[in-house]
Amino acid sequence: MKILKSLITIALLAAVCASGAGAAGIMLDRVVAVVNDEAITWGELYKAMEFEMAKEMKSLSVEQKKAIFEENEALFLENMINTKLHLQEARKLGITVGERDIDAAVQGIKKKYQMGDEEYAKIVRDEGFTMEEYRERIGEQIITGRLLEMEVRSKIVITDEDLQGAPSGDAFYRLSQIFLKDTPDAQDRADAVMAELEAGADFKELVLKHSEGPLASAGGDLGFVQKSKMVGEFASALEGLSPGQFSQPFRTAKGLHIIKFEQTRGIREVLSEERFSDAYVDWLRSLREMAFIEIRL
Repeated sequence: MKILKSLITIALLAAVCASGAGAAGIMLDRVVAVVNDEAITWGELYKAMEFEMAKEMKSLSVEQKKAIFEENEALFLENMINTKLHLQEARKLGITVGERDIDAAVQGIKKKYQMGDEEYAKIVRDEGFTMEEYRERIGEQIITGRLLEMEVRSKIVITDEDLQGAPSGDAFYRLSQIFLKDTPDAQDRADAVMAELEAGADFKELVLKHSEGPLASAGGDLGFVQKSKMVGEFASALEGLSPGQFSQPFRTAKGLHIIKFEQTRGIREVLSEERFSDAYVDWLRSLREMAFIEIRL
């Protein structure tokens, strides 16, 4: 399910990015796909990839960037096709968005990241958009959300029978971790990481910098872990933590861990998300089966 959610996220990001050729303006812009009566150009595809993978490519050469784009272009194109289908279906169903809705979304972004008007405008410019383009993409995100709510999420029902067998008070905890192999200097390294955290360093940045676990490239995200099935050391480390807080270093048989408590969800909510993911796959498949899609990569 985690892969599907990532694909949905990328699809929405593609909607944010799919305007203008950006750095691809130096290339011959060509049509790389046709979705019903709408085209997707190489410039749109390039910009979507450039935005999504910007952090990973900062230090790479032009040739290295080109190789990464060629490796990932098919995946990004598939998700841009899905985004086109979302928006086309929304138009058929009369789903729209007003300027007030977009204003509210913009204000929400500013509040979440504690940005003023000037800082927000600078970030939009740095991402290669005009304010009008950026607002248009936000509007497309809102429309896509309303479409999925109407056509998929609203049709999901979780009954009491579905929840039978779950321990009373059980819940799912979303965790991230910094993992250190249990070497002779592991405790010293863990103490150094803790000093950075307590000084206000970003947890995910420290994951990329220090973690030796297989999920380091994904920000150490462990996903949602059911409390009743959690390893004892993890359950103990979570005691007394609130969302957004991190634990002290602790040992398991595998090594040293520092975990961050991201958020919690009840079983009903997690089960609903799982069913949404399955239902989305079926709904999207039917949408694609009824559409004319031509890929020209």
